[in-house]
Amino acid sequence: MLSLLGKAGSDASRNTLKLFLKNGTNPVELRIKAVQALADNRPGQNSLLELVKDQTLPEDLKPAATEIFTKSHRKELKEEAAKYLDIKIQTYTLPPLNELMSMQGNADSGSVAFVTYCSSCHQVKEKGIAFGPDLSEIGSKLSREALYNAILEPSAGISFGFEGYAFKLKTGATVSGYIASQTEDEISIKMIGGIIEKFKKSDIVSKTQHDRSLMPEGLAEGMGTHDLVNVIVYLEQLKKE
Repeated sequence: MLSLLGKAGSDASRNTLKLFLKNGTNPVELRIKAVQALADNRPGQNSLLELVKDQTLPEDLKPAATEIFTKSHRKELKEEAAKYLDIKIQTYTLPPLNELMSMQGNADSGSVAFVTYCSSCHQVKEKGIAFGPDLSEIGSKLSREALYNAILEPSAGISFGFEGYAFKLKTGATVSGYIASQTEDEISIKMIGGIIEKFKKSDIVSKTQHDRSLMPEGLAEGMGTHDLVNVIVYLEQLKKE
């Protein structure tokens, strides 16, 4: 149930998780799972960070939060969390693009790295989570340089139909994601995790487009040179049959 609440990605589910993890009468192992479920998506990670900053996260759950933020691919999130938790920020600089492009990688190793870093938002041949663009034939669409740029600078070229929006509802809740489809009266929003929810347009107070991609920046640095090169080689061989 905790895991499902995390994947739901709504304000109501996040509030339920926060109430559960703050309740010291609940078993600590389940409260840790609630922290992990809360951090299942970007809005939940932001909520967890707010708990840390407001000093309302119980002391016995700080190690779990520290582990989550340490492993986060979101550079700005990790740096902000490091102001309040014992997180060691490792400064890692990738080689220049021309040097990366000349490196030889391994597609098999790249497929493993893809599962680790990319499959939570992308699918390849129906494996992974359908949130961002399907990458099953990406090698037929983008050059090696374009593939690198898509990971290094995700906000430089956002694919059509994958513009992120924040929707404020009459209830006061805010929902973020892509517009999956819409009719005259309803709009379907695909949220991080691939969950699609329908809302009546009359229940939406405002719609604001994000100025940056929902794909986290700093992902390439989080991968490191070796895994990044391998992922690119793997993506290159994903061609239309």
